[in-house]
Amino acid sequence: MFPAFLFCFAVNRWLHDVRGLSSLEMKVWKVKPVFLEKRVELEIEMPEMRLEGGYQVDQASFEADLTTTTGQFRLMLYNLTGVGMAFLDMHKMEEKTLHVDNVEMDYSVEGCGVNMSKNTTDTELLNYLNNETICDVLKSDVLESKLMKDLSYHLNVALMSRVNQVLTEGDLGPMIENQQVLMKLQNYVYENTENINDVLDAVIDSVKSLIVEKLDDKLSLPNIDETFKIWIIKGRFTAFNGHVSGISSLRRAGDASLSVHYKRYVANLLGLRPSGLLTAWAGPINIYIHLMADWDQNNKLSLEEFKIEELGGLTVSVTGLGWLFNDLASRIVTWVLGLYQETIVSRLEKLLRDYIVQIFADSTLEDLITGKAFKGLLGI
Repeated sequence: MFPAFLFCFAVNRWLHDVRGLSSLEMKVWKVKPVFLEKRVELEIEMPEMRLEGGYQVDQASFEADLTTTTGQFRLMLYNLTGVGMAFLDMHKMEEKTLHVDNVEMDYSVEGCGVNMSKNTTDTELLNYLNNETICDVLKSDVLESKLMKDLSYHLNVALMSRVNQVLTEGDLGPMIENQQVLMKLQNYVYENTENINDVLDAVIDSVKSLIVEKLDDKLSLPNIDETFKIWIIKGRFTAFNGHVSGISSLRRAGDASLSVHYKRYVANLLGLRPSGLLTAWAGPINIYIHLMADWDQNNKLSLEEFKIEELGGLTVSVTGLGWLFNDLASRIVTWVLGLYQETIVSRLEKLLRDYIVQIFADSTLEDLITGKAFKGLLGI
């Protein structure tokens, strides 16, 4: 009898080239500068954090050539908490300006969810991308580096705008001994963060009130005018009198949705002219806002960045189309999606950005924080 040989072909997969972009709201709950030791104690709590970007997976085995797939991912993390330490350094001792040298943190995440585009038909790769552990793989690859980078950035901004200005005003020794100064520095990030969030909520509410008052919560849209083919026959689809509503649902933290309504559409094909109502709903939608607070010089807030985050799901409803035009339905969805991405988002961003910039230009920080800036706008 001949001996039996069992050949095992190993299959290895590598998830790499993962690039993450986070959209997060961060609050530093406890800041205790200890200048003699140059360290800052940190405690963070984030109800939700989103990471998105691109990925590449390579699959190699002894049986087959290298197989590769690429795509996009969105990773949602829930109830992220952490404690850690930021170690500080001075660029130049004589300038006495602190910056973050290194951040170390222990953190935990209660929940994790992931959506991935899967541009492959390879069964093994699909099984790998659909596996529940892919969430943990992505989390380990992008979360820590992104979290440390964002913490360093926010702390450096705080050090530059508050602590370093105090340090340059006098000797370090007396400041450390002055308990009143230390108490002020200990609480500044928490206080400023809370104040700015309250201001931002008030700004958004006042802008929404102005939009409801002046535009009836509606923004007009251009007509949709597109050509299409069914079999070899060419037709035209036109939608009239459109508007987007739901602007008043937008807010700093939480989900919002937008609705599109066209009072009438007409599809023209070989003399057939079905018509009806076109409506669409997109959500959830989140706002990303980056502000710069000038507490000491101009006493103003400035808007550094404002954008509507990537749209969530899209639902389209078309009445009166008929079975003969079933193939047209998917194209209508594509046209409406393009309308959201190319027209609606950009027009809303400009409208909201212009209102916010004007409010900031006309108001001091004290007026914004106390609410005085909004009384005239809201008719109070």
